[in-house]
Amino acid sequence: MKSKTSSFNTTIFKKNLTHYWPIWIVYLCYLIVVVPLSIWLYANNESNYIGNVPLTQKQYYVIGSALAGAGSVIPVFIAAAAAALAVFSYLYNPRNANMIHSLPLDRRELYITNYVSGFVFLFVPELIAFIAGVLVCLANQITCIQYLFYWFLYMAGVSFFAYALAVFVAMLTGNIFAMPFYYLAVNYLWIGCMKMVQNISSLICYGVSDTWTSSQTSRLSPLDYLIRNLVMGVKYDKDYVQAVGVTISGGKTVAVYAVAAVVITVFAYFLYKNRKIETTGDVVSIAALRPVFRWISGICGGGLIALAVSALVLEYIKVNEFISLMIFMVIFGSICFFAAEMVLQKNFRVLCKKELQSGLVLWRLC
Repeated sequence: MKSKTSSFNTTIFKKNLTHYWPIWIVYLCYLIVVVPLSIWLYANNESNYIGNVPLTQKQYYVIGSALAGAGSVIPVFIAAAAAALAVFSYLYNPRNANMIHSLPLDRRELYITNYVSGFVFLFVPELIAFIAGVLVCLANQITCIQYLFYWFLYMAGVSFFAYALAVFVAMLTGNIFAMPFYYLAVNYLWIGCMKMVQNISSLICYGVSDTWTSSQTSRLSPLDYLIRNLVMGVKYDKDYVQAVGVTISGGKTVAVYAVAAVVITVFAYFLYKNRKIETTGDVVSIAALRPVFRWISGICGGGLIALAVSALVLEYIKVNEFISLMIFMVIFGSICFFAAEMVLQKNFRVLCKKELQSGLVLWRLC
């Protein structure tokens, strides 16, 4: 028996595909260039081969060289952010938000339809690029097409996570300009905080190195971690002369992020389901996260600015590093804290008794 409650709206899906076509067309053009076109160029450029190179080595060189460029995750994250921002753009305009939510559609149907629409912007171009790449390989008598299939699986997994994270971030704000900033901050917040702590420790503690090394906790900064651990390219022999295979590493990392994407997707749905339309236009749409926004802005923003100013001052003035850093952290931390409050309240008059007490707590922490 057919269910009376629909979880997918075909009309909205078609509207998203036709209204936001530049996103998936641009992404498709990029993939066509870096996959099938790159394979064709490498396969037909005889200057890449020196001497009588066996056919197998030529194939490894062609596929590995093409995937070295196609395996970059930065364009995937950019396309994912653009897709999420497009399909949920009505959440950032009061008139559009009220109009969409007045339709005879529940939020589950809206969320699923828009979510699938945005993911199609990423998945279908990757599938087309994969098929085109296989056809180009067959036309050039390249048989090791299994590596293209691995590339497709890896990119689909990365796209799933990047898009789920972008949708989650889109639910945290009602301001269209804040969403890209939050998306970048979420991807680099952990590694940024760790580097800041190490730099501060190296300034105030003698003998402590300011060199930061990647660890398992670096997974909390997904973009940086994927750039470091998702590697594709040509595998050479020990003399780095002959191509002996194609290197594709990072499968377990992609699988972990794909599983995390499922959890993030569900969590984002509950945020959307309980989201208040009145928060449209607010920098932070979740009331419970507003204090977090203030404190992160005060501590991280103040710490980073204090490090930069302290390093600049110490080049010209001989002062105690610890004292100068603490003074700058108090000053700039307070400025960032109250600047964040101004952004939240959309008002310059924020120096009330409650906020001054919170500022004093921040000073004691510094």
